[in-house]
Amino acid sequence: MAHDEFALGESDVAPEREPPRRRPQAWSGPWPWAMVAVVLLVAGVITSPGGDAPGREARQEWSARIDAGNHAGLWLVGGAVVTAERNAVVARSPHVGAVLWQVPLAEPHCSSDGVRLVCVPSGRGADDGTITLIDSTGSSTSTRVPGAQLAGPLGGDLIVAGGTGRGERWLARLAPDGHQRWRSTLAEPSSAGTSPTFHELAVSERAIIWWFGENGSAYPEPGMVEPASGERMPTLSAAPYTPSLPLAFERTLMYLDADARASEDAPTIMLGGVADSIDEPWLWRWEVDETPIGVTDDAVISTISADRPSDVKNGDPWGYATIRTRAAEGSQAQESRTTYRSISCPCTWAGSALVAHGLRASDLDALQDGDVAFDVVLLDPEHASVAGRHPLAGATWPQPAMALAADDERAFLLTGGEVVALSMP
Repeated sequence: MAHDEFALGESDVAPEREPPRRRPQAWSGPWPWAMVAVVLLVAGVITSPGGDAPGREARQEWSARIDAGNHAGLWLVGGAVVTAERNAVVARSPHVGAVLWQVPLAEPHCSSDGVRLVCVPSGRGADDGTITLIDSTGSSTSTRVPGAQLAGPLGGDLIVAGGTGRGERWLARLAPDGHQRWRSTLAEPSSAGTSPTFHELAVSERAIIWWFGENGSAYPEPGMVEPASGERMPTLSAAPYTPSLPLAFERTLMYLDADARASEDAPTIMLGGVADSIDEPWLWRWEVDETPIGVTDDAVISTISADRPSDVKNGDPWGYATIRTRAAEGSQAQESRTTYRSISCPCTWAGSALVAHGLRASDLDALQDGDVAFDVVLLDPEHASVAGRHPLAGATWPQPAMALAADDERAFLLTGGEVVALSMP
């Protein structure tokens, strides 16, 4: 294993722009998919009568138990199914689940672009700041960046998120030779208490997104920078906000993990709705309790949540979630009501199907008692319907811990210390 070391120095960086700020939110219940938005009735919505059939159960091709650590993850890299486990990064055959190769690492926290993985070990004995790069054959090299907490690949470059103690938190883009292309300060040094810790990092040519977190949980709102310059972008997650907040917050970008847009000029997804860009007029806006979960160049797939438990009075019926597909540009939409109380992410694209998860509960009493069940659901955006499902054994309320990856033939699921391969219906 090759090993290099370099330190981060000064670089030419665009002036730091103060990101938009939000007031702290008080969650009304365990409903992270509920979002209060601008009310706008949408013309031309085609609604399927009655509840959508749950879809046939997806066939399980194989499963494998893993030793899940604190940062278990799942990716497709060079066609192999790769998992970050407690003491190694392990690649398996997508067809039968047989182990192809493994790289020993202590509690690796990894990111991937589908070509290679970039991992920062975090377990006992891990060398501070060591970044391990693993290609699709299992060959690995390493370099050291003092203070590195997370890292991800961007073409031939590395995106590194780091900071130590109460010092500043930063992102940097490093060339293959170690040259620093830019460095952005995300949080200033703290004189009291503790500074935030990086919880997750998502890297693409479109944007670099990070989440701070604590005690093993991510803050609900990510931050985003522009990959070429490192400049901050106005970003918020699909989380509840109050109508009393400034209208400028409607113009903050949203991050969707199931984002299949290919072109830079694809419609822009924002907290308030969809537009050609963040400075252009709205093409259309979200309805109350409508939450986008997937996007392509041509369409946006969203869910409309059922009544929240806090809004349902004694004796009133508790509704079901609706799936909606809308053209990215235009008012026409198609939707259908499902047999799930909610449908939410993590999400990913498997060919033309959108993979998410759905919550099943008989009534509010069952929900309050935790007597619920979760399915992985395969959504058909063309017909706004559930095409397939697979029960999530052992999933817990309020949110099942899971990771997803998919190709055109299969969806791969990591939950409860098990990797499952599901065939597309």
